[in-house]
Amino acid sequence: MKYEDEIFGSAAQYACALLKSYRRLKVGSYQAATASAAVLLYKDAFERSNSLNSEKDRAALALTDLLTFFGRTKFDRDGKNVGIPMVARP
Repeated sequence: MKYEDEIFGSAAQYACALLKSYRRLKVGSYQAATASAAVLLYKDAFERSNSLNSEKDRAALALTDLLTFFGRTKFDRDGKNVGIPMVARP
């Protein structure tokens, strides 16, 4: 996928930075990428809420529509991420 963001760049750039930072890894992990993308979501929500109030932060997070190296995140009313399509590799 060709997603990018301002902080990590592309998924390939993220993977290179991860492997460089953690030399014991042979390949990047889905879990590390997911966690990094989650931090970007929280950063975005905190900046938009301009607060550390949990209710304001939750409201900002619910209104998220953000593109990161991991893909687009946009939540529906039920809290499901409807912004990123499911991708299967052959």
